[in-house]
Amino acid sequence: MAKKTTTSTTPKAAVAKAPKSSAVIATGKAPAAVANKSAARDTGAPRAHSITRIVEPKEITYQMIALRAFEIHASGTGGSQDDNWYRAERELRNGR
Repeated sequence: MAKKTTTSTTPKAAVAKAPKSSAVIATGKAPAAVANKSAARDTGAPRAHSITRIVEPKEITYQMIALRAFEIHASGTGGSQDDNWYRAERELRNGR
């Protein structure tokens, strides 16, 4: 008679283990219990609710600068062609 082997009916992908925290990996021990997050804090500083994203700078093209320089010229508040160009470039780099 053939030997019967037992197999799990749950796929391995569904039983993925949670990754260990870096504290557990570094020390081999679990970190101490975390205090209740809803408890009052001692500082008056606001709590950060999200991580600040690093925004990659957008590419500023020749056409974008030329269009903005023309808009500055057409508004009547501009100066010379060079002044309008440098102002347009500065505004586009700094987000107006």
